[in-house]
Order: sequence, then structure tokens, then C-alpha cells
Amino acid sequence: MKKKHLLLLALATFTMSGASAQVTTAEFDILHPTTLTMKPKSIGELKETSGKFKQDGSKNNWIMLITGETIEKDGVEISVTKGTKSEPRLFWAGKDKNNVPDNPTEADYDCDLRYYAGAKITVKVPAGNRITEIELTGKNASNNCKDTPVTTGGGEQIIEGTANLWMADDATDVNEVLYTIPGDAGTQMIVNVKVSFEATAAIGDIVIDNSETVAEYYNLSGVRCDVRALTPGIYIRRAGHSVTKVFVK
Repeated sequence: MKKKHLLLLALATFTMSGASAQVTTAEFDILHPTTLTMKPKSIGELKETSGKFKQDGSKNNWIMLITGETIEKDGVEISVTKGTKSEPRLFWAGKDKNNVPDNPTEADYDCDLRYYAGAKITVKVPAGNRITEIELTGKNASNNCKDTPVTTGGGEQIIEGTANLWMADDATDVNEVLYTIPGDAGTQMIVNVKVSFEATAAIGDIVIDNSETVAEYYNLSGVRCDVRALTPGIYIRRAGHSVTKVFVK
């Protein structure tokens, strides 16, 4: 009895109709930071921490230093480490610079996430998931995290020009992505981050027994592939009535 062994990582079980794995998107609305969770200290606790929350040159601007903090939304975490310049921060800018209320509220300010040359941004989703794409939205075109190297388990990838969307290819299976801000970059101002991910489930070594139901493999375009010539990537595996989406390393 001839057997072949493949190391596969199952991403999702398909129904016979071929439905794809469910993708979840966590949105970080930096403009309204009270919708986000900060840890280990909350925004309220940081406001009471000496040196963490202060005016920035005028009554109109406030900053909150977030070195050592993690921003969380729907189980997804973003952390920023200091580079060669200033500390990363949440920055509140008054909408009307000439008329600041005596008792301003959040509605009187726009908030953005600011980081500087040499900073590193880590985006992490819960274990058992793979990141499919990350979208960064800058406050304006010149502060859009452009030309920023992205390091993943699949190698380093570059966000080209003014594009702000990173998409994992079929061979990239990671739950953590690292952005490294170039040493000559200007101030980066991010107002929104969207992180999309899908569930994975390790299934170890799969044994294909030619004496029973033979498994068939198809690429994502529906073309049948030779099991002996599979390259790393995502495939559809069909054996009898069982249809699964698998990741071949």
C-alpha cells in the first residue's frame, strides 16, 4: 500500500457549495479613541499619569504618549515602539484653532495616531487566525504611511507609493505583521486602521491512502493540481464528501 505524507495547515472547512472562510475585520477609529481599548492603562488612567497626557504648545492641542501601550479592538492589537525621534502618541488637535471652548469635549477635537522615523508598528490578531489584509488611512496624502517596509513570515513587502493597503498573498500565513518606518520619514498621522483576518486550524500530518478515497487538490481558480507537484499556497482538498481549504507549506 503506497502512501504519501503532506504537511498541511487547514484554514477552513468548506461546505459542498464551496463557500470560503469567513473574514473578520476589526476597525480602529482613531478619530474617536474612546471606542478603543488601551492596555495596560486605559485612556482615563493615562490622563491621570504624570507626563503621559499634556498640552502640546497651545491650549488647542493635547498629546498622550503611548510607548508601552497596546491599542485593542475586537481582539486585534496594535502597538508602536519609539524610533529615532519623538515618542508615538495620540494627538488631539482642536477643530477651531481660533475659538477653543473653556470646557472642551471630544467633539471639539480630531484625534490621530502619530509616530515618527524609525518607529515600529506591530499588528497582531488572535492565535489561530491569519491576517489577510491591513488598511491604513492617513490624515492627508503626505502622511499616509507610504513606502513603509512590511515584514511578515512571508518576507518583506513594500507599500508602494501612496498606497495604504497591504494584502497577504496565498503563501503568507501569519498572525502578526511588523511595519518599520523609514529613518528619513516625516511625521505619520493615521486616523483609521482596518485589520482583516480569518480562522486557521492546524491539522498536522495528513495521510493520503490510495487504497481508499483519493484526495483531489484544486487551486483557488478551480484547476485540478497534481498532489506530487504542489507548491506552497492555499488549495481546495476534496476527498469523497469532505471538502476543505488547506494551506501547504
